[in-house]
Amino acid sequence: MALEPDLPELRNNLGNIEWGLGDQAAAVRQFREALRIQPGVADWRLNLARVLSTRGEIPEARFQFEWAVRLKPNSAEARTDYGRILAALGELPAAIRQLQTAVSLQPDLWRAHLELAMALGRSGNAGAAREQLTIAAGGSDPDVRAQALDVLQKLGR
Repeated sequence: MALEPDLPELRNNLGNIEWGLGDQAAAVRQFREALRIQPGVADWRLNLARVLSTRGEIPEARFQFEWAVRLKPNSAEARTDYGRILAALGELPAAIRQLQTAVSLQPDLWRAHLELAMALGRSGNAGAAREQLTIAAGGSDPDVRAQALDVLQKLGR
């Protein structure tokens, strides 16, 4: 079935379906097509960046995360993901800035607290890292809470 070229939202939705089904290559194609038609949608760039990151295509994922943040600077989700990839690249000061902004924008985004804790710990700021881990461990996201508690336990709380 051929899709009409003027349906970028459908392309994005299909990309999400393809990704959910495990076909990352098809998801990337759909997200790229949606953005070719309508390049200024931050959430679509975030979708593309996330799947690219999962595929290990880090330079382009970084570019897409950066664009998502530029297009939607008040998105704590975009800043969290951008900060995570910056930390993975060893760009800790920039990562910490993005993650601090994310937690200030959305204090109940527990994943942002966890990512900030990890970046702070890698930068040598153990006290601030523990503080963020404690916040994440007290949050309502069970996966993040479990990860934070595990790290705190390993650190000897």
